[in-house]
Amino acid sequence: MTASSFRSGGIAIPVYSTSENNSNIAGVWIGGIDFKIFDKDLQSLSLPSGERVVYTGYKGQKIADSDINKSKTPEAFATLNSFKNGRRYKDVSNISASQGIS
Repeated sequence: MTASSFRSGGIAIPVYSTSENNSNIAGVWIGGIDFKIFDKDLQSLSLPSGERVVYTGYKGQKIADSDINKSKTPEAFATLNSFKNGRRYKDVSNISASQGIS
């Protein structure tokens, strides 16, 4: 998260040129993702009162939030059991407010 609270990510993919005997990197395709789009998608959900959906990065930092009032607030979820279980490919369907998400 930057000081301006602009959340984004980047993707880079090598592009190879091939010849008969070898392949060399000819360049790189680069793209960017503006995570505000994910905020808008989550905020369009019809969630029951008191429920919230949060997308996180692989280190547990929030990248999108269904709560418009909390969407610009930096948060980390790496200490939650549900996040740890998700990283271990375990069932995370029983997430509750008792795990720290309010």
